[in-house]
Amino acid sequence: YSVGGTHRHIPEILQNFAHAAGLGASQADMFSLAFTPILVPMSRGILASVSAKLTDEALALTDEQIHDIW
Repeated sequence: YSVGGTHRHIPEILQNFAHAAGLGASQADMFSLAFTPILVPMSRGILASVSAKLTDEALALTDEQIHDIW
């Protein structure tokens, strides 16, 4: 199901990464994404397995600071 970087939602996901980072949609190309959709028997929602490389600034956050952000 659209594996190997061809999934139709990749541009939308990258645009939302840019928005979350306080950037414009035109800067979405500064992010990279490996996305493989996972099909599960459910009528709504999405199952996502996500990992990310963190900046030194993000690594310095305490658990409480991360909780406050989310």
